[in-house]
Amino acid sequence: MSKEKNPIIDQLLGRASCRAFEDRQVEQQVLDTILSASIQAPSGGNIQPWSVIVLQDVENRKRMAEYCGGDAFIHNAPVNMLFCMDWNKIERMSRLHMAPFAATHSLTHFLIAFMDTVIAAQTAVTAAEALGLGCVFVGTPVYAITGISEAFHLPKGVLPVLLVVAGYPRFKLDVQKKSSVEIMVFHEQYPQLSDEVLRDAFSEKFGRYQFPLDEEKMAAIYQSAKDTSGAEYADMCIESIRQAGAINMLQFGFGLHYRADEMVARNPELMEAITAQGFGIFQNGMQPDKHE
Repeated sequence: MSKEKNPIIDQLLGRASCRAFEDRQVEQQVLDTILSASIQAPSGGNIQPWSVIVLQDVENRKRMAEYCGGDAFIHNAPVNMLFCMDWNKIERMSRLHMAPFAATHSLTHFLIAFMDTVIAAQTAVTAAEALGLGCVFVGTPVYAITGISEAFHLPKGVLPVLLVVAGYPRFKLDVQKKSSVEIMVFHEQYPQLSDEVLRDAFSEKFGRYQFPLDEEKMAAIYQSAKDTSGAEYADMCIESIRQAGAINMLQFGFGLHYRADEMVARNPELMEAITAQGFGIFQNGMQPDKHE
């Protein structure tokens, strides 16, 4: 391997999410380059079952922010890119060229299209950061599939997957601590990691993040643990918090921020929204629409 510095590798190793942007527009040539790079992303069978909606109008960015939890950085950024799984145009192409089509009813096709969409979005982010922009992924469009689909006229077969928020960074970005190679990369087979290794990995990555005791937050963590793992486990969670004198990062993440119970409870609504967008993957035995 060459000892010369590689700017792409340096960029990837030093990347960080950006949520504060300069009051500066992204030049059209820069945006075109980012989108062209995204289109060149790998795709299963080179089918490319995705589309991206670029939002630059401030009112549309504000509308998107409302659907994504109201975060101001979304509408403050000059560019929002909504990456969508898109079987609509592929189905139309298939019908026009007399090819059999059932991708919207196939879980395999759903997963492949999901992967292709995320790969395209990551390629756009890599390109954007190479050109001096800062970006952050926003996954909350999947919480508002129906509203976003109506607001931005997504037809059946098109599903919002994730949002890329982009612009020129206002501040130097803070690179977050990630897990070590030892816990992320395995060779030849998956090992059974010891409890000690997992505790050390947690301490190395999350040990500095602790949240003060708060009865309301602890009640929410208790309820989340009880609903998903039972009262005995919930009691153990709260006891561990009291013994530590603080709420740790995973307790915060799965008990408060991405609440385990609420995530599970959202499943029926999410499946209903996906089905309403023309995907039959949750309907056992459902046959694709017949075309005479």
